[in-house]
Parts: sequence; C-alpha cells; structure tokens
Amino acid sequence: MEALKFDGVWWVPGKEDDKVAGTMEFQPGGKCTLSLIGGFSDLKTIFSLDNLRFDVINGLTVEGQKITLYDCLRTSGRLPFPGVISEAYHVSILLVGYHFQSKEDVTFDTIRVSFTNLDDWVGFSGLQYHQSKDGNKNSPVVSYEYPNAIEADVNGVRISLDFGYKINVNVLKGISITEQKMFTIKLRFFKQIEEILREGLLQNLQNFISFGLGKSTKILTLTGANSSVMTDDNRELEISIIFSQRSMASESERIHPSTMLFRFGDIKDSFQEKISAWLLKAEQLQPIYNLYFSVMHQPTIYIDFMFLSLMQAIETYHRRTHAGRFLSNEMFSDVLNTIMSAIPKGLPDDYVKNLHDKLKYSNEFSLRRRIKELLRELGDITVPYIPDIKVFVQQVVDTRNYLTHYSVELEERALRGTELYGACLRLTVILQACLLKEMNFTHSEVEALLKRHYRTNLWFSDSIKKLH
Repeated sequence: MEALKFDGVWWVPGKEDDKVAGTMEFQPGGKCTLSLIGGFSDLKTIFSLDNLRFDVINGLTVEGQKITLYDCLRTSGRLPFPGVISEAYHVSILLVGYHFQSKEDVTFDTIRVSFTNLDDWVGFSGLQYHQSKDGNKNSPVVSYEYPNAIEADVNGVRISLDFGYKINVNVLKGISITEQKMFTIKLRFFKQIEEILREGLLQNLQNFISFGLGKSTKILTLTGANSSVMTDDNRELEISIIFSQRSMASESERIHPSTMLFRFGDIKDSFQEKISAWLLKAEQLQPIYNLYFSVMHQPTIYIDFMFLSLMQAIETYHRRTHAGRFLSNEMFSDVLNTIMSAIPKGLPDDYVKNLHDKLKYSNEFSLRRRIKELLRELGDITVPYIPDIKVFVQQVVDTRNYLTHYSVELEERALRGTELYGACLRLTVILQACLLKEMNFTHSEVEALLKRHYRTNLWFSDSIKKLH
C-alpha cells in the first residue's frame, strides 16, 4: 500500500449540509489522519468529550472519488483567537469508492488481495513478446493471454489465484502493460470489515505466501465487493480497503526462485491440498505460526529473542501434534494423588503447593526429549544441517534454560554470537521441515525443497554439496 493524500470535503452521514474542507493522508506503516479546516464541532462542543468518535465519515475528493472513513477518533481540536476551528481525526480504515452510512453497512462477500513479491512466487505471466519482421525493420509485438485461474475450496470458502492486466497508453511516449496477480476470496456469507481483517484468513494466506517465499511479505492491494452494491453497468463495485500494516517487507526487492522455500510451481498440481492443509490447521498451529512469523517479519529482532521464539515454537509444535506424555491422564492422576498423600503432615503449605505444582508437569516430556523425537521423525531430512544431534540438543537446551533463568551454572555452556545465530538457522530448518510435512509434502519433497532453499547459504552449502 502506497502513501495517499485526498483533498476534499467531509461530513458525518445524516448531516450532508454540514460539509467541512480538509485533507485525508495515509502513510504506509504509519497513521491515517483526517485534518479539517473547520470541524464537526462548534464553539460549544469543540472542547467537549462527547463527540470524540464517529463510526463513519463520508468524503468527496476534488477528483470526485467517494470516500468512507471507518472508526474515526478525534485526536485534536483547536480554536485560536483570532482564527477558525480546526480538527484532526485518526482513521482506522480508509474505504475508497463508496459512501457507507454506518459501520454495519461495511460488509463484503468477496475479497481480492495481492501481496508484495507475489509475481516472484507465481513465476509466470500471461504477457508475451516477440519481434515481427517487417522488411528490414523489427517491430515489437506485445500480447496478453489470461492464464487459467487456480482454484481451491476450503470449507466452502473459494480461493482462487487470478490474473489481469492494466494498460497505460500515451501515443506520444509509449504503451505499458502491467500484469496484476491477486487472490480472490469468495466468502460463504457477508462479513463486516473488522471481522475480515481480524479473524485470520487474510493473515494466514499472507503467512502462506511468506512461508513459500522464505521472506516476509505484506498486503500490496486489498479490495472488497458486496454483491448487493452494483455499478451503473451492473458489475460488482470494487472498493479499495486501506489500513496500516506493521510488516517490514520491502516492495522493491526481488526474490530469486532458488532462494524460495517453495514456489507456486511446486504446488500448482496440488494447490487445493496444500492451501487447505495450511488454512484448516491454522487454529491448531496458530501459536507456531505466530512465533515463526514474528521472527520472519522482524529481521532485526535481537538474537536472544529470535532463539527463544524458535525454541518455543518447536516445543509448542510438539505439544500440539504429539501426545508427549508418559502416562495416560487417568493413570497419572492416580499416581499424583498417591504421591501427594504420602507427603508428611505438618509441612508448610507453600512448600506442599510448590511441590504439587512441579509434580503435575512431571508426566510431560522434557524439551530435550521433544526435540529429539522430532529430529528422529525427520530422519535424514535434517542430517545436512544437524549432523550431531546429541551435541546440538544439549547446546540448545542449555542455551534456552540460561536465557530463560540466567542461572550462573549454565552461563559458560550457553551459545553466543555466531554460534547462537547458527543454532537459530538450524531451529528454523526443523520448523520449516515440520510445517512442510503438515502441508502434506512427502518426506523426499521436504528434503529436496530444503536442499534447494539452503544450497547458497554459507552455513550449510558445503554439507549439502557433499550429498551429491
């Protein structure tokens, strides 16, 4: 999403006669602010706390665009003497193309979204170019053929990868054609904009693309359509949805296919299976997604926090996908009651409670065992990256315990600097392998994808080359 500025007149729905001139400005990653020359307050209410928020504000730009500002909080109001009233509002969501009259009206049943680097991930285009021979001259010929849409149905929600193009013609300077790639999401029923942005479908789709790219991505464009709101020529009206994002992704940096974890071409024939697995498991694996992508979306994160997030993600993954207990809950409950009943009477209550709190977790596998179990299941997938499992597990467990408790006895055994960074890379490999398997990639496919992804990584390139 790019920086935007709209000059126009603005009003509260139902008070169309009280229009106020002002400017709406949006800065990506920053704030969305409406600055008014005048205001919706008067001399009696400018300093009142009763009119601080409006559900929606409508606007008409000098170019004739219809604007709806959603969830507007007044942040300042001024009345200088001499001078005129001025007000400023923080706006949560900017909707371009239609005048909604209330929050309840802002509903959509179709969403279209594009992401940064989606072109790189898809890897093909409908644009075609060749030179046509005309005597002694070569004439450029550019054409466009729509690629077939790729579709999936996830619990009744239809998700398709669609293609289109935008053409700019200036007969004096030139003609340009830009392909547009986007995901179209057909919802089962109308949803309010806050629900769409909050419930996780967009975020999980964004994470899916980021996971494949091996790099953080962010929403580039987002539009919504409401099948009950049509244009004059009976088409669904596309409404631009603009809001602030916190992603650190760059819009200009290209990503080479060889550095991606997986590309669209790797899942083209199994798109339904792969996207369904990712989205349907999101509820179960959401904490793992959150921890993994919190590291990816913040490349400058402090190395200690990166390590702890990755370790927590691996522990949580095992806890969510494996039994991880020595005894059944029923059997352990009997054992715990037997142990507690054998404690001598007269001990301090705090001590007894502390003992009980420690014992109730004694049925769960340790972190050490959880990591070993995952590595055993992954088998030769992780051999190029973690050749000595025993040493690696000892190091990361000691480091995690030190960074959690900062105990003096573990200080000398904790990893630091480049060794800690190397451990983070190896933990990332484990997580990537586990999540790829959750997407139903086969064992050999996961092995091949990781080799391709890390072939140029200085930490692992030599060990990967030895396998060939």
